Amino acid sequence: DEPSGIICDGTELLFSQERSVVGKRYYDAAGNLVQKHFRESLLGTFSNPDNGAYVLWIQHDTVVQNLSEPGNVDSGTARSSGLFSRVWLPDGGSILLDVGTALVDQATGEVLASGGRHPFGDYFERGDTTALQPICDALD
Repeated sequence: DEPSGIICDGTELLFSQERSVVGKRYYDAAGNLVQKHFRESLLGTFSNPDNGAYVLWIQHDTVVQNLSEPGNVDSGTARSSGLFSRVWLPDGGSILLDVGTALVDQATGEVLASGGRHPFGDYFERGDTTALQPICDALD
């Protein structure tokens, strides 16, 4: 039950999550990290603290980070692909999908390219307060 940053009618939704990661790291001949490749799975809930209503969410994605400066994890790019989030009602029925690809500059956090639907990015990065309205409607 952590603050989510999602505001619905003046109320900040809460979220919970569990995360599992399986990954590989690749090093050059000098022993410096040059690439991280991992698959992560997350699941949890978004809830309205005013009325106790909740929705479920899940995420399955693959991330490949190529370091432009060996050993510096804040360099290069990270490409994510997959199901960034599926949000659904407890009795079934998807209400929101965030899916596709994203390429991010690790030094700046800037999204260099993306494809697919990214309502969470629209909400948090581009300021579109209507992007997550289906979640708000479900928890009203």
